[in-house]
Amino acid sequence: MALSILWVVLTVFVINNDNGIVCEDVLGEITDDFDFDGIPGATHEFKVEIFSGAEECFYLKIASGAKLHVSFEVLTPHEIIDFYFKDPYNMIIESLLYKGNGGIEHDINVEGIYSICLDNTFTSYTSKIVYIYIVTFIPEEWAKYVNEIGELHGLAENYTELLSGVQLSITEMKRLQAQSRFNVVKDWYLIKSNNEYIKTWSIAQSIIIVATSLFTVFFVRRLFKTEAVTPTSKPRA
Repeated sequence: MALSILWVVLTVFVINNDNGIVCEDVLGEITDDFDFDGIPGATHEFKVEIFSGAEECFYLKIASGAKLHVSFEVLTPHEIIDFYFKDPYNMIIESLLYKGNGGIEHDINVEGIYSICLDNTFTSYTSKIVYIYIVTFIPEEWAKYVNEIGELHGLAENYTELLSGVQLSITEMKRLQAQSRFNVVKDWYLIKSNNEYIKTWSIAQSIIIVATSLFTVFFVRRLFKTEAVTPTSKPRA
């Protein structure tokens, strides 16, 4: 089992790869690990293929008091999926059923391993590519971080409110950027799907036109064909 694990402050993200789950680059950028810059909190975004008849779950160990934001969108055109957010006891906290996109925000009150599940068991033949964006941060850790900076510079009171507001603004900005990426990637898959559709039907129509032309030529030649002799084997005048 391939696991991708990265600890960030009190948060860990684990990808369970028992069923051959496929994660890809997003818009040409490597997204195997969290972006960690020494500031409390973590973000992660990736694409994943959910095979037909399968359910894939992603596990996050989250500390008490943390805030969680999750957004998802099905990139395969005109497809839907079931989304579940479960607590450490595997009880469903929130669900979004038969959705092409959506998101949740949740305040974590109990520390533990939470799971985000994408369910495609209601589909028998079609796999689906889903784009996922996750943000977690702990307000208390932000306050502690700001206090430590303030002790170094003697400006704790001046920086606390400012940096807290900046963090919330950054989180909102990243969420909006993720939504923008949703639209870009989904449009790309739609264009690709339309291109395959047009190419397939163009080939089919070309074959029909060629076949019709050959049939027409054969029919006209048969229509004007004249036998050189009569039915009694005498030369035709």
